[in-house]
Amino acid sequence: MKTIGGTLGHNMKFFPKARDALGEVATMLELAPSNTILMPAYCCKEMVEPFLGKCKVIYYSLDNKLQIDWEKLEPMLGDAGALLFAHSFGWPQDFKELQRIPGILKIEDMTQGQLSLYNDGIPAGCYGDISIASLGKCWPISGAVMCRGSDAALKWHYAMDSMFSDDKLKRQENFVALLQGMPKSKNFKPMFDQITSNICPSHLPLTFVDKIRRDMAQDKLGKAGIHAPIHWNIPAPRHFEAEHKLADTILSLPIDSRYGSLEMREILKVLELIA
Repeated sequence: MKTIGGTLGHNMKFFPKARDALGEVATMLELAPSNTILMPAYCCKEMVEPFLGKCKVIYYSLDNKLQIDWEKLEPMLGDAGALLFAHSFGWPQDFKELQRIPGILKIEDMTQGQLSLYNDGIPAGCYGDISIASLGKCWPISGAVMCRGSDAALKWHYAMDSMFSDDKLKRQENFVALLQGMPKSKNFKPMFDQITSNICPSHLPLTFVDKIRRDMAQDKLGKAGIHAPIHWNIPAPRHFEAEHKLADTILSLPIDSRYGSLEMREILKVLELIA
């Protein structure tokens, strides 16, 4: 695993962990208890912890593909100082809606969206005033990166592309192989039923009918030597019922370049057994 550290240029900095990068963001913003940051209701607790006790953290809703519910978010923007958004499983948010947001700091979590492109061809990370990524969660690099401004984010995108363009192609290939071989089932379905060349998927997320079947599938895949993680144990309040249901029923199938056609066939065999 590669290790990176220190500062690369004025607007790019590396940290041991993403929570350290977010902690620096919180310090840079000089947050006060009266300030408000908007957070997606579907996210990991490490994304939220650096802001707790420093400002008001208010969650906003997402749809069943983890895209921002803009109709619900828009009334919340007037009282907020910052919006944190993410690209779950590699699918970027709506760039047209992001462009419409005036007078609010945008913090872009590109952890699962690195090497993906928005529909306008702009790399993920470039619509945030600040963008961050936890690198080891999706790539064989330890640490985290923070970019300030689109120029730094674009520079980081090209650096990642120079190292991992083949990995992106392998992820897309594995994703398509799983989609094409996916058995029809009443117990589960893929969250995304197609992929474009703009998307660099971090995983192929399956949604199950309930937590019991999801956990059973994870156990059977583990016994077959396939590590399928769960994203995430979310910290949002329980009244975000849709997001909690997703968190309880999503299983992330691995598709990165450590895995090839043999592993994809093994995954499909297990899915056939539980379909």
